[in-house]
Amino acid sequence: MNESELREIIKECKKKMEPDGLKTQDQQFPQLCWILLLKCFEDFEKNRSVIDKNYHESISKPYRWEDWAADENSGATGDPLVKFVDFELFPALQKLDITIKGTESTLMVSAFLGFKNRIRNGYALRGIINDVNKIRFDKPSEVTTFVKIFEDELKEWVNTAKDKAYFYTPRVLCEFIVSIIKPNFKKKEIVFDPASGFSGFLIESFNFMKKDEKGKEDIRKLRFDSLKGHEKNPDFFLCGALNFMLQASYIPNILNTNSLERADNDIPMSGEYDVIMSNPSYNEPEDANVENNLPVAVRSKDSALHFLFLIMQELKDQGRAAMILPNGTLSGDKKLATLKQMLLEKCNLHTIIRLPESIFTPRTGIATNILFFQKGTPTKEIWYYQMKMPERIRDPSKKVKQLKFSFNKNPLEIQDFDKILAWFENKKATDDAWLVPIEDVIKNNYNLDIKNPNDVEPTIDLSPHELIQQIILDERKTLSLLEDVENLINAEIPK
Repeated sequence: MNESELREIIKECKKKMEPDGLKTQDQQFPQLCWILLLKCFEDFEKNRSVIDKNYHESISKPYRWEDWAADENSGATGDPLVKFVDFELFPALQKLDITIKGTESTLMVSAFLGFKNRIRNGYALRGIINDVNKIRFDKPSEVTTFVKIFEDELKEWVNTAKDKAYFYTPRVLCEFIVSIIKPNFKKKEIVFDPASGFSGFLIESFNFMKKDEKGKEDIRKLRFDSLKGHEKNPDFFLCGALNFMLQASYIPNILNTNSLERADNDIPMSGEYDVIMSNPSYNEPEDANVENNLPVAVRSKDSALHFLFLIMQELKDQGRAAMILPNGTLSGDKKLATLKQMLLEKCNLHTIIRLPESIFTPRTGIATNILFFQKGTPTKEIWYYQMKMPERIRDPSKKVKQLKFSFNKNPLEIQDFDKILAWFENKKATDDAWLVPIEDVIKNNYNLDIKNPNDVEPTIDLSPHELIQQIILDERKTLSLLEDVENLINAEIPK
């Protein structure tokens, strides 16, 4: 099946959901993904059973795709199909035996435990299943074509979600960070992302490490044993799991769970992971008990602080990490200052990359940073690098001096990191890079929000019309966040 035919299938599947009120990408795509996941899972399992004689099917009759979905003429439809999916299929998948060796049941349990089918029209659901059944995930050429289409669908989701797209990290940013961290498959390093979203860091780690893959024994070891992730949102998890499967042609080792719910005393003293890379979402409401998993000295509702502490604890000695944090975490005092003191004493925070404010457009314009650190030795000095906006995106027809990335017209590209990659090879002070001794940080109450001493404050050349539009946009984002909090309070606390 060629690209245009595959795109038409996706288009028609989403169109069939509209009568059920599923009209936007964030409503449609996760619903399509649970069907795609089951078809892809079965095709992959059949391939595995051919090359691995010890492999056992994870799903038994009558819940395999071939039992209820593959035959469009004899399969259930209408209300009986919806009832089967809601009251038989999903509960059966949620209760698969994850203790049986040689199966991949864990992924299925995680994917469907918190997920709900929202396609209520059984005839539309049968039509979607029949369309998806035409896709051959057991054909590598078709999977390669479908990967591109799937990534475009994810980008459309981000584009329509705008400031709510907190689950997405640009893949080229993941690729850049992985190229700095350099996870090593030969050394049997284990890579972990505690907030894996669409699996960007895990996929780029796989792409980086697979050059050292030798023979059949390494296939499972790299894809399953070496790459691990957690994601708490059921929709994002399911789509991220399928994204990994398509990219790595393997069923991944990721779980639908909230990493922050893990108590500090449950983490081994020696840590668990050699490499951790993550861009967790921040300021999301958490259960009141989650903060109790932090030591009293740093106990806080701030999820950015919590993720930083978790990553420090879960790293092995000499383990390496890269974490994206907003400016507020770098400059915060009180408990944040205590946590940063712990970070600097337990780890070598050797580099902070200060990213352009527009790098996560359309999600946010908040300034962010990449922290690179290694556990085991205290920090003596910190290199800072101010990433500048690339001149390639300048529009000569406009006089605006402040260049900005935009998701559609001027997206971030891997070439934008070339200068930083070259600097990493031989760090030295430049107009964009400066070195700060640890004594200066301690003297300033562990404030890591240190501006470029060579930087000249940019002049923002906006017209009055552009300025008021920017203010309105910022206020709308604030109102949206407040509405989310209000909805959460209304759902959790009776009036």
